[in-house]
Amino acid sequence: MAGTLPGEVEQKVAGVQGVNGAKVEITFEPAWDRTMMSEAAQLEPGFM
Repeated sequence: MAGTLPGEVEQKVAGVQGVNGAKVEITFEPAWDRTMMSEAAQLEPGFM
């Protein structure tokens, strides 16, 4: 997913009226953990 996602996001954002372009960079720092999720997201099935 990390390989295709930046290009897809850049294409979608560039299609927004008034936007000249976008550059998406994927980073894995800081390492993701559940504390970065909103409380509402954590209530979704499978996260609590």
